[in-house]
Amino acid sequence: MTAQITDQFVLRDQRYTIAGVKGNELFVPENFGLEPFSLGSGCWRGYVCEYGLKDEHLVLERLGISLGYYAEPEAELKARRKFQDIEGPPINGVIPFKPTKPIDKIAGKKLIIHGILDQDCEYFNNAYKGLGLRINFTGGILIGDGFIERLFVGMGFQPAWKYKMVMELSFVDGMMTEQRNVSHQIGELRQKMIKQRLEPDLKASKDELRTWIESAFSLDYDL
Repeated sequence: MTAQITDQFVLRDQRYTIAGVKGNELFVPENFGLEPFSLGSGCWRGYVCEYGLKDEHLVLERLGISLGYYAEPEAELKARRKFQDIEGPPINGVIPFKPTKPIDKIAGKKLIIHGILDQDCEYFNNAYKGLGLRINFTGGILIGDGFIERLFVGMGFQPAWKYKMVMELSFVDGMMTEQRNVSHQIGELRQKMIKQRLEPDLKASKDELRTWIESAFSLDYDL
């Protein structure tokens, strides 16, 4: 397991990291006939999104996704199977392109904390820009800025309390109904969390470790 690349949110021309989601699902690849593959441990789900607002409605603007299948040539070990790329279908009238910038030119931690879509790197084999795809989401989204580097843990997503500034955006059927700064509440939570272990106790039971890992890969929140 490793830290996961985060989804991004652009609000009023400023980029934030999505650090919490409460409500129904955001973008679901399967609803568009897409079956993402994980081509690296930094993104087990195989895709990453950038959201924004259009006329105060939530939209998916960018998408990086890995699509394809593993070929199984004769007389080869499964571990040596070659991944065959597939070009994704148009989404909302937008045709994907294949990124060409090598992944090794971008620092790993920067990918995790700040996303990678602007770099158009080869982490994914299909990239979409300018989608403007309306997302009829109902619930809340926490977006953060000012990641506190000393709190970084190389497992799952980085929670909201690791960011200096956090806002909660509320939506009903995709329309934003409220925007509020919750940095103070998050700061109070951070003071409690930093008194605990940032990483799991390796002497913990299997059930305790499983619970910790599941929480690290979840973006659920409750203020």
